[in-house]
Amino acid sequence: MLKDIIKKNIEKHSLIDSGDLVILGLSGGPDSMCLMDVLYNLKDRMKFELVFAHVSHNFRIAEGRKDMEFVRSIGEKYNVKTFVKEVDCPKMALDMKISGEEAGRLARYEFFNEIENLYTEKGCENSYRREQIKVAVAHNMWDQSETILFRILRGSGVDGIAGIEYKSKNAVGSNVIRPMLNISRNRIEEYCEEKRLNPRMDETNQKDVYTRNKIRLKLIPCINEMFNTDVNKTLFSLGENAKIDKEYMWAEADKAYGRVLLEENLKYAEKSVVFIQRELWNYHSAIVHRVLLKAFRKIGLNKDVLRGHIAQALEIIKIENRPKELTLPDGFTLEVAYGRVTCIKRVKNEKKFLKKREFSSLEKCEDYIKNNLSEKHKVQYAVFDFEKLKQKYAISEDFREIELRNRKSGDYIRLNGIAGRKKLQDFLVDMKVPRQERDRIDLVCIADEILWIADDRCRRRKNCEFTLDNSTKHIILLEIQGILC
Repeated sequence: MLKDIIKKNIEKHSLIDSGDLVILGLSGGPDSMCLMDVLYNLKDRMKFELVFAHVSHNFRIAEGRKDMEFVRSIGEKYNVKTFVKEVDCPKMALDMKISGEEAGRLARYEFFNEIENLYTEKGCENSYRREQIKVAVAHNMWDQSETILFRILRGSGVDGIAGIEYKSKNAVGSNVIRPMLNISRNRIEEYCEEKRLNPRMDETNQKDVYTRNKIRLKLIPCINEMFNTDVNKTLFSLGENAKIDKEYMWAEADKAYGRVLLEENLKYAEKSVVFIQRELWNYHSAIVHRVLLKAFRKIGLNKDVLRGHIAQALEIIKIENRPKELTLPDGFTLEVAYGRVTCIKRVKNEKKFLKKREFSSLEKCEDYIKNNLSEKHKVQYAVFDFEKLKQKYAISEDFREIELRNRKSGDYIRLNGIAGRKKLQDFLVDMKVPRQERDRIDLVCIADEILWIADDRCRRRKNCEFTLDNSTKHIILLEIQGILC
């Protein structure tokens, strides 16, 4: 029975655990109605909570509102909490310069995320941890075969041909599950008829206005007629075979990532991952490709990186003793210099400012840091002995002499283990900071003397002349904060 297949999928792929909240994307069509009925009949036995979510996209305004009312009536009939929302996706697509399909998908993701936020708020009657909330969607075997064929036509590699996963995270971080991925559309329609679910039909699915529709309505029937009588099943099998290769290569890439990793700087807005160049290029390009993808995903690049970008990256990684830079979409960059390969997320239009706070005791300063500058606040800060600073410099009440800026000629710092001054230029060369990056580094200074180099690549080094010691009584706390503008 179809219900048993879905239950087996849930158990085999660990899609739902006891105590979870499942948000079902319910369009009212055959696929989602079939999944709705099955999940409803499994929820008590498998001990999870079920709610329905429906977005009307305004592509078919009159019919879309009928779909919305239909979903509401299903919620009432099954006594399941139902969330509905109307979004002007045509306008959204126009404003964001994306396709109608993309706008609809983004609208659904955002709505599902809004519902998740309701159930994770403190004070919610039935509160859940984020990992306990699953978004169930009704992709089936035919959706999988269409996706695989679409990706073949675009020239995708093994990862793309592996198709849709049974579980994954979407663009806003929701845990998406697909319990019907190995069930044909014919079997789903039979189930709806057997159970008299009377699903709604979206006539736009029968119009060849989108590429996917053209694949489903024209290309697949043509292949079925001329080459393969059940190409959907064949493509699904291709995806399952590719998935085995994909899983193996990613397992190897994960091992390689750990071996070649030099450092990860993920705490602040401008994130980076740094690898050892010579060790990275010793791996096969299939592994290097995935190591780089993993790094860029860690720093926030959720879009697909084009194969052309990866090919360029592989080429410049092989070049020693010549700094190179590759620009990727949305402000992401790959840099190769000084034997390092660095994946960076650039932060554009970020206005940074320096806050200065004075404390009369170490205890008061520590209490402030504990309550206001924990890791979740993403604020960079440093502390110095204020009496030592005042012995050397005349500092006004508003601390205006202490400034946040980028480098200037003549800048220097005093460091532990180094007698006298260390020129900033020499320090940056020693730290192997690429030349094109040196003017971007944040410095906290008094005149030409650097108190703090606020950059991960420079280990956030501080001037040793003003550090705290057992005699410290008067403290100045410096915070660097940023506003995206």
